[in-house]
Amino acid sequence: MLLIAKTRVLPWNEKNIDTISDLAGVILFRNASKQVIFIGIAPAGQLYDRLLQHFHASDIPNVTYFECFQMASEEEARLWGRALISRIRPVYNMLLRSNGI
Repeated sequence: MLLIAKTRVLPWNEKNIDTISDLAGVILFRNASKQVIFIGIAPAGQLYDRLLQHFHASDIPNVTYFECFQMASEEEARLWGRALISRIRPVYNMLLRSNGI
């Protein structure tokens, strides 16, 4: 796995999203306790766009913080994101899986 960059845990706001470059990556969405509640996987060139999409749609409840891992390729982002989901089992990823999404 080739990790290009990792952000620290940042408050969930547009100013912090604007600091993220547009690579492939994995996004950890965290609640107020900094517990991971959803893990998103962004294809190549869509990390920034995926963050903005979730921010404006407010489609993941209770997000207070986020953390990004920028990867060298889309394949690495998918593999690492799936591994994290299996290990951490965030509540919203599990809900989507149980609903067949």
